[in-house]
Amino acid sequence: MRALAADALPEADLTGVDDGSQLRIAQSASVERTWRYGDGRIVSAGQVQRSRDWVGSVIQVGTIAGKAWLAVRLVRKPDRAIDLETPAPKGAVDWFGDLPAPDFAGASLWMLQKAGVAKGDMCDHREHIAAEIAAHVDAQCHEKWLGNPGSLTDPNLVFPSSDKILGFLAIEGGLAFAGGSSALRGQLGGQVVWTSRQLWFMSTARIELAAAYPTGMRYALDWLLGLQTGNRTTGLALQGGIGASGVASEEQDMLSFAIEFPARLQFHSELGGRQLLVWFEPAWLVLGNRANGSPSVAWCDQLRTGAWLGTKADGLGISGFGAELWETQGTRVITVVVGLTTFLR
Repeated sequence: MRALAADALPEADLTGVDDGSQLRIAQSASVERTWRYGDGRIVSAGQVQRSRDWVGSVIQVGTIAGKAWLAVRLVRKPDRAIDLETPAPKGAVDWFGDLPAPDFAGASLWMLQKAGVAKGDMCDHREHIAAEIAAHVDAQCHEKWLGNPGSLTDPNLVFPSSDKILGFLAIEGGLAFAGGSSALRGQLGGQVVWTSRQLWFMSTARIELAAAYPTGMRYALDWLLGLQTGNRTTGLALQGGIGASGVASEEQDMLSFAIEFPARLQFHSELGGRQLLVWFEPAWLVLGNRANGSPSVAWCDQLRTGAWLGTKADGLGISGFGAELWETQGTRVITVVVGLTTFLR
């Protein structure tokens, strides 16, 4: 129960550590500091760090169908003393903003679904639940329960929320080597890749648009679905999907439109607050003349493989770097990727 609660706490923007007997949770955030004077003046004094602790313990809260039901009781401890670099001026009193209330309800619902609790198991037997959590149970039962986290029915699988996503939005520039039967020699454009950070099932989407040299517009759109082993911090995924790609050009001698069926082996990890994403993606193409187009891998039509290392970004700005090899129609394109932002929990 404590391990499930620790896994659920990020849903409330918190982290918890199980010490073997209790769950210890730290909450910290920047809050506004103001000086308030007796004459009614209020003067801003900037931001300070405010912190408090919570302690969670497992308790029994009822018996349903002969089975004991457990819950994690969270107890708020007094706020820690605020470390102030400068004292309040004479005649003023310090006032501090409060820490936001964590969304324990959302974390609790995630925990129930992850534990495999069906809504009816709890909500159809509320009379057997202890009074101390009755209000909390009522609130959960009035919520719409979607798919279990990490399952095929989890809405975050296809449309991940902002805290369950990894990937990048980047500009890219590449040069073509071993030109093959294509006139493509270079490209400059942008790419966005996002992957759901699920525990079992995982999806990946990619949109790419670039100007292709000598004349044309390269495009690619792919969506893949598969399974992952590991967790949100480090995982290995195997996915398959469908997409389309090509280069639109007046000369008609660059890359024809093709439907592609990619398979993707993807590894992700977090290293010191940085996100590492590595992928190997062969693809098979139809509706185009780009068959057997990978010079390196004879058994596929197209190949993409690369790596990305990025940091969480606040707004737009350089947040990571990567490189990718793209092989199609006998052409190798080496692309450098410079991140404008990184999607990272």
